[in-house]
Amino acid sequence: MASRTDSRESSVTSFILFSTLAASLASFNVGWNTGVTNIPERVIRECPPQGGEGLPTGLCVTDDLTWGVAVALFAIGGLVGGLTAGMAANRFGRRLVLIFNNVFFTLGGLVLSVSPNVALFGLGRILTGVGCGVSSVVVSTFMGEIASNRNRGALGSMLQLTLNIGILVTQCLGLGLDFAPGWRILLALTALPALVQIGLLWGCVETPRWLASKGRYEEARRSLAKLRAGYDIEAEYDEIVRAQRPASAVSDEPTGKQAEAEGGVTTSFETAAAGANVTYSVADLFSGRAGPVLRRHLYISIFLHMAQQLTGINGVIFYSTSTFTSSFGDAAKYVTIGAVGGLGVFVTTASLLLVDRLGRKKLLFTSAAGMALSSTLLVIGTATKAGPLVLTAVMLFITFFGIGLGPIPWLIVSELFPTNAVGAASSVAIGANYLCNFIIAMVFPKVAEALGNYGFVPYAIIGLVCAVIIFMFVPETKGKSLEEITRGR
Repeated sequence: MASRTDSRESSVTSFILFSTLAASLASFNVGWNTGVTNIPERVIRECPPQGGEGLPTGLCVTDDLTWGVAVALFAIGGLVGGLTAGMAANRFGRRLVLIFNNVFFTLGGLVLSVSPNVALFGLGRILTGVGCGVSSVVVSTFMGEIASNRNRGALGSMLQLTLNIGILVTQCLGLGLDFAPGWRILLALTALPALVQIGLLWGCVETPRWLASKGRYEEARRSLAKLRAGYDIEAEYDEIVRAQRPASAVSDEPTGKQAEAEGGVTTSFETAAAGANVTYSVADLFSGRAGPVLRRHLYISIFLHMAQQLTGINGVIFYSTSTFTSSFGDAAKYVTIGAVGGLGVFVTTASLLLVDRLGRKKLLFTSAAGMALSSTLLVIGTATKAGPLVLTAVMLFITFFGIGLGPIPWLIVSELFPTNAVGAASSVAIGANYLCNFIIAMVFPKVAEALGNYGFVPYAIIGLVCAVIIFMFVPETKGKSLEEITRGR
C-alpha cells in the first residue's frame, strides 16, 4: 500500500474549504459594515419633515464633522473588539468566540435600524464595530491555524476577499434601498450573515494548534485528521505539539514518534507538557520576555496594520461616492460600485493566486509604492478636473491595495507568531488598525476640505515611506511552516 502524502503539503480539502467559508462570513460582515453607509449617506443624513409619525425618515445630520464621528465610531468599536478578542480566543477557542461574536452584529444591526437620532446611530456603529474587531482578529488566526504550508497564503487572503465582497454586496443593495426607510432595512441586514454563520460554525472543528496549546492532544489529533482527510498527519501533528514548548525549551530530543521508533517511552504529549500552557501577554511581547524574534515580529505586525489604514484606503471606501460626485454627478454611486466594490473583489481574487507564488514581501512593497503613485495621480486628476484620470487613479489605488496591503497584514500576523502568542499580537496589531481607521474616517472630510484638490498628498508621502520600511524590515514567510517562522528561521 502506497504511503500517504505528508499533510503539511496538503491541498485544500473539502472540509477546510467548508470551514474557511463558514469563518469568512464574519469578514463578510466586516466589509458590509465598512461600506454600508457609503451610498445611502444622503438619505440617512437628510432632515425629515416636521410632524411625521414613527421613526424619522432621516437623522438630520448637517455637519460633516458630526457625520464623520458617527461613521468613525465603527472603528472605536473595532478597537475595543480587537483588543479583547485575542484574550477571549486564547481562553475559549477560536470557533466558540466566532459563534458568540455574532451577537454584536445582530444587536448592532437592530439598533441601527431603529435609530431615531445620530446618538443611537453611533451606538449601533460601535456595536457592529466590536463584532468587526473580534472578527478581524479571530478569522485570520482561525484560517492560519487550519491551513497547510502549501495554501496558507491563499486561505489567509480569504479574509480580505470576503471583506471586499461584503462591501460590494452592501453597495449593490444600497442602490435599491437608497430611500427612507430602505436604508434602515439595509443596516439591519447585517444580522442575516451573522445568523447563518452561527449555524455553519457548529459543523466546524476547533483548530488543532489551539487544542494542543491547552493540552487537549487527542482532540487536536482528531481535528487535524478531519482537516487533512486523506493525508498522513503524523509529522505535522508532531510539529504542532513540539511548537507549544517555549523557545528556550526546544532541543534536538526525539519527539513522540521518533522516541517510539527508538524503543523509548517518551510521547509527544509528555515532550510538550512543560510548555503547552504557557501563554504570552502583550507585555511579554513588548518587553522581549517572549524572545527578541517575537518582539521584532510584533513591531512589524503593528506597522503593517497601521500602513494598511494610513495609506488612505478607507478615505476612498467611506467617501468615494462624495469624491466622485464632483466629476460624475448623479452617476457617482454607480462608479463607486464598479471602481471600488467590483474591482476590489477582482483584484483580491487575483491576490489569492499570487501570494503563495510571489511571496508576501514583494506584493507588500509593490502595493505601498503603487498606492503612493496612485495618490499622486489622484491629486493631479482632481486639481485639473480630469474625470477620467480621477477614475483611473482610484482604480489603480484599489488595485495596488488589493494585491498587498489589503489582504497580507491579516494573513501575516497569524504566520509570525506561535499559538501561545498570536492572540496577544493580533489584538495589538488589529487594535492599531482600527485606531488608525477611526482617525482616517474622522479626519478625512476635514483634510479634504482643508487641502482641497491636494487632499491625497499626505497619503502619497505615507505610501512611499511604507514602501521603504517594507523593503528594509519585513521578512518573507512564503513556503515556511508556522513553527519555522516563529523561531526566526
